[in-house]
Amino acid sequence: MRVITENNDVIVFEEGSYDKHSGLVNYKTTEYPEIICKLNSLHASSTDSPKHWLNISYGVLLGFLALSSLWMYKPSTRMFRRGIVLSVAGLVLTAIIVVL
Repeated sequence: MRVITENNDVIVFEEGSYDKHSGLVNYKTTEYPEIICKLNSLHASSTDSPKHWLNISYGVLLGFLALSSLWMYKPSTRMFRRGIVLSVAGLVLTAIIVVL
């Protein structure tokens, strides 16, 4: 929390204020809608949670579906080569985002 202004009675922050004498705090919070909150908790599951294995298996299945779709075309066609190039570009971009 960053202090914007401070005087003898009140400290004002970016998200609210604090009254030193009365101890009253006025602040605002931001929360996601309920369905987004549940999806976020599914995404951020720990390794101790049973949802962890669901996340791992779902990710592996999605990766299989993405790679197996390349073999709808014959390997000698232009569309197959384009699919390989786009897949490699996606992997490189994902690696860059994860590292940063």
